[in-house]
Amino acid sequence: MVNSKKIFSTLLFFVKILFAHAQGCSDAGFCSIGDIKSIGMVEDSLPPNHLFIAGSFSLGQNDISYLNPYIEYGHAFNNRFNAQLKFTSQFSSGRLNDNFNLSDAIINARYLILKDSNKLSITTGIKLPLNNANAKNENGLSLPLEYQSSLGTVDYILGVSYFLKSHWEFSTAIQLPVFNFNDNSFSPADYTPADADGFSPTNKFRRAPDILLRVGYKIKIGSRLKARPNLLSIYHLANDSYEDAKGNKNIISGSAGITLNAGLILTYKVNKISAVEFTAAAPFVVREKRPDGLTRSVVTNFEYKIYF
Repeated sequence: MVNSKKIFSTLLFFVKILFAHAQGCSDAGFCSIGDIKSIGMVEDSLPPNHLFIAGSFSLGQNDISYLNPYIEYGHAFNNRFNAQLKFTSQFSSGRLNDNFNLSDAIINARYLILKDSNKLSITTGIKLPLNNANAKNENGLSLPLEYQSSLGTVDYILGVSYFLKSHWEFSTAIQLPVFNFNDNSFSPADYTPADADGFSPTNKFRRAPDILLRVGYKIKIGSRLKARPNLLSIYHLANDSYEDAKGNKNIISGSAGITLNAGLILTYKVNKISAVEFTAAAPFVVREKRPDGLTRSVVTNFEYKIYF
């Protein structure tokens, strides 16, 4: 039996971190798929198909707010191998514009290598952009990446997850841009200084790969509720770049480096085939520069899960 004072202290610690003033997150898509998100929900008793309907609300830099609806379908072919297809979208709202568009399609598969009290799995997948990251305002000017719903890249994802004795979760993964369809042409010079303040030039933007490491701990609270506080580090392996008006490649110094996030996942089992999940996350260590538009000060997510 887990001590209730220990549970309360752990949850309070993460709530304090989550709503501290910070900017980061930097999730390009691989933090929230399959076992990379959490291997702890693997259950043999569930039906083979699942449908997740969800949406997240988050706050970014330059006073931009985001709403990200998504839907995921998954199928377990047997008790070791399953696959998922996820479609995402984004509505962004800020001083420059409001923008809604589809984001990405993510296809991933998981194979469970160990299947006892300790679980080991490998996840592989691909993220496909549903637009070229060059949505424009009513005047035909390209919007900054902060307003774009996709990075416009085809990314390969590979991850390994380990679940230790029904409580500890460890995941590591890499997200590697393979093909770049990003056609963003934003330049602060196209806007007034007041409007462009705080936005980085991203004409012909090229983004570097990321690796992650997640450590989490599952706490069972009664027969229906599970709490999973976790720490997530994302390391941007190299500096990003853009092209100026003369076609010269410019390295964005300070865009490489680490972002460290604290997260809390609460999962409530409604019945044998459905559950609801609430997630909150925020950063407390960030990269010096984040031109990719993935900066978030806080992220909250609500997901309805049904198995059939």
